[in-house]
Amino acid sequence: MKFIPKHYLLSDPAFWDPVFIEWNYTDTILLTSYDLLRNDALIYFLHSNSMTLKELMKENGFPETTKIFADSGIFMLEWFKLTKSKTFKQDYSNVNLSIDEIIEGYKLIDPDYLVAPDEIILPNEKKEVVKEKTEKIKEGILKTLDEFPRQKIVGVIQGIKKETMDEIYDFEKSNGITIFARGGLIPIKRKNNLYCDVLRYSRQLTTETILHAFGIVELDQINCYGKCAQIDSFDSTIVRALTANLYWIDTSLIKYRFNDQVIKDCDCIYCKNLTELKLDKYDFASKVIMQNLYLHNITIIFEQCNKMKNFRN
Repeated sequence: MKFIPKHYLLSDPAFWDPVFIEWNYTDTILLTSYDLLRNDALIYFLHSNSMTLKELMKENGFPETTKIFADSGIFMLEWFKLTKSKTFKQDYSNVNLSIDEIIEGYKLIDPDYLVAPDEIILPNEKKEVVKEKTEKIKEGILKTLDEFPRQKIVGVIQGIKKETMDEIYDFEKSNGITIFARGGLIPIKRKNNLYCDVLRYSRQLTTETILHAFGIVELDQINCYGKCAQIDSFDSTIVRALTANLYWIDTSLIKYRFNDQVIKDCDCIYCKNLTELKLDKYDFASKVIMQNLYLHNITIIFEQCNKMKNFRN
């Protein structure tokens, strides 16, 4: 199973550091159209120099062999709307991202794979709402096909009812889509039977094609995706969240509060770097600590996921 971590170079200047730009920790990273579209200075630079983001990254040392997987980033907006969150005085209920804007962001990124703009279909939504969102998903597919080669496009399966999933999947497949992703999972994460049923049926639909899954919020979902649901790949922001809270991940994908004892038996280069710091306590998380802890966590998850045989293997 392939692990695709989000790269934060579009939202955090620290991730333009050579240790993150000269990326060799996973074979694919995630970038979002939304993150680029809110970065006016970077957009101006790209336009002024007639460059794509991929070209700029490679000019700065990003490996030719590492692939870029682009998503709209719309889930974060929808999640903030659901939780009525406000950050930096931004009311996300008033923020929207059109299909055309998402596609414009994709053109500036020039990714190897990109997710067709979709809509999150939530549990218990009325039939009229589900129908409206389904039609918008179809619109997103057709508009994306007008701009990008179909072999790059990832179609999203949404909904919790079989007839909705069937309709979306059949439409995408009939338009030549061969890579699929399962969306809308986090809102049903706590509904165990529904969550498992949706995953199982989505995998059943895609027995002849690749199935990606969006996001995880807990480490135990990795085993759920890889060993139970047999998902081919997933993307996640979990590494940054765990690292920011000073958690260290072991080879069983269990998290521990970071200290000199938990890292002493790990022979990865990043834990060796941390050991050499010879710190008495870790109350202050310096740049060096955060970088090495983050990269340890990235590589541990990547290595453990690689050991899980996905459906297509």
